Amino acid sequence: MTRPAYATPVLSENSGTEDRALFLEAVLDGIQEGVFVVGDEGIAEVNRALCELVGFSREELLGAQTPFPFFPPDEGERINSALERLRSTERGDYQLTLMRKDGSHFAALISAGTAEVGGLGVGRVLTVRDIDERQRRENRLAELASKDELTGLLNKRSFLVHLAGEVARARRHGRPLSLAILDLDGFKRINDEAGHIAGDRVLAEAAGRLGALVRTGEHMARVGGDEFGWILPDADGEGASAAVQRARLAVAGEPFRGMGSLSVSAGICETDGSIDAAELYRRADQALYDAKRSGNDAPLVY
Repeated sequence: MTRPAYATPVLSENSGTEDRALFLEAVLDGIQEGVFVVGDEGIAEVNRALCELVGFSREELLGAQTPFPFFPPDEGERINSALERLRSTERGDYQLTLMRKDGSHFAALISAGTAEVGGLGVGRVLTVRDIDERQRRENRLAELASKDELTGLLNKRSFLVHLAGEVARARRHGRPLSLAILDLDGFKRINDEAGHIAGDRVLAEAAGRLGALVRTGEHMARVGGDEFGWILPDADGEGASAAVQRARLAVAGEPFRGMGSLSVSAGICETDGSIDAAELYRRADQALYDAKRSGNDAPLVY
């Protein structure tokens, strides 16, 4: 394999101070992450990547004292705490919000180490990595893990986590909590007669209508094939019944394109936190089963 051609190394045993400074500058500028060196007199050196990342020129950064120009004023407490840790530890990684010259903010991972000459510390070397994109990717993956792919509502696993939290909160504060389980009546007919693609379209549209009813603090999920769960904090059986009636009207009020109208059956269980999440879910599911079996239009409340 042909080796890449490089210029003659700048340094040799006889290299002077100026040559060594040029070599150091070239090395720093070759690093893709932002780098700055902090000494007693403030920022002693920066590389090109840092200047491009924060939008400040080398001249604007050299000699700057804390708080540095790329530290947001409203992050002072967190930054001061991080700086204290940076001064007291040899190495460490810290996640902070930094600010560009244009005022925009970004999440950064800062790694710190000590620069030494002859065994004596002469400053701190810090690398800065923009992790906004990584955070967006991680947030997106977390969102996908919690959502039902077809409907965009919570999936059952995430729903049960929320349910456990709401049950614990109801128990702690002695407040009511209701869980409604809703089922689309006659949905099997659509799948059997029109196929699963049409069925998926109806499910997605029904989920959109139901999701539009969810208020702040409430949670709705697709918990089964054509079943939806609705957590209603601070709602007793009467309040939950009113919410379910809104859901029934939302689904039945307008025909689904090419599929006609659908109705909704529902079961509700209310609690003051005296039962756990699993029992609350079991009772609401049983109420739904009994409601469908009886053919009663009104939701059953257990």
